[in-house]
Amino acid sequence: MYSVNTTFFPFRLSLRDRKPVQLKVELINRNQQEKMVSLELLLSRQLALDKSGLKATAMHRITSFKPNERKEFFFEIFPKQFAEHGTYPVRVKVLQHYQNFDLVEREFTKNLELTVQD
Repeated sequence: MYSVNTTFFPFRLSLRDRKPVQLKVELINRNQQEKMVSLELLLSRQLALDKSGLKATAMHRITSFKPNERKEFFFEIFPKQFAEHGTYPVRVKVLQHYQNFDLVEREFTKNLELTVQD
């Protein structure tokens, strides 16, 4: 089992300022054994991980995730040029692997919503 804690700073994305929102993802291994894990971030079509708006997904691989170990990941989320105000989904997936990163043993998903305002 894994604990996934997420926070946005600031809480909303402003189209007027065009400044990014920082997403902090804290991942804690609650298992009693060392695991091989990957973390995926999937954004809505209105959001991107870079200013150009080309990157909408990110992945981090952890080859050795020890019991009760804590990892923090930071992502900057930008609005795309055609983004409008509203609420958009952000999905964080944790994949537990077996032997190598090609084989998925278990999958955990956390769905978030990011509010975009004028």
